[in-house]
Amino acid sequence: MPAGSSSERERQYEHVKEGAERRGTSTGRAKEIASRTVNKERARSGEAKSASKTSTRDRKSAPQRGGERSHSGPKGPTRDQLYNEAKQRGIAGRSHMTKQQLAKALGRCPPGRPQLGRCRGLKSHRSNPTAPARTPLCPCGNAGQRGVSRVDTSQYVSVKS
Repeated sequence: MPAGSSSERERQYEHVKEGAERRGTSTGRAKEIASRTVNKERARSGEAKSASKTSTRDRKSAPQRGGERSHSGPKGPTRDQLYNEAKQRGIAGRSHMTKQQLAKALGRCPPGRPQLGRCRGLKSHRSNPTAPARTPLCPCGNAGQRGVSRVDTSQYVSVKS
């Protein structure tokens, strides 16, 4: 702890250090984590003489960010993220599916294709009012309806009465 630090900051330092040690961090690393945390708090509150831009920058809390950092990078969500969503929705056969198959079963655009949100199934295009009534909304061609796979009717025999 720096000389002249308040008792509140000393308590914070001990609390952070003990927490890091309980998580299995070495004593030296725990001290480093605790001092960096306390120094950052001192900089934010104006107690420190000098502070870096990153220490004083007003950061949003997780609820304020509203999912800004949720994974939606260039290749979309990871296979594990898609698998977990498929598990929540109860999609059968999900453990044997590839990332692309999971995306299709969930009604999403496959990775690498234009991402306009979720594929919304068979409806007319809003941008093209002259389009036929049952064309896919999504440019990726995915016409599935939100996790409902299409039924293969070729196996059924028609019976005439």
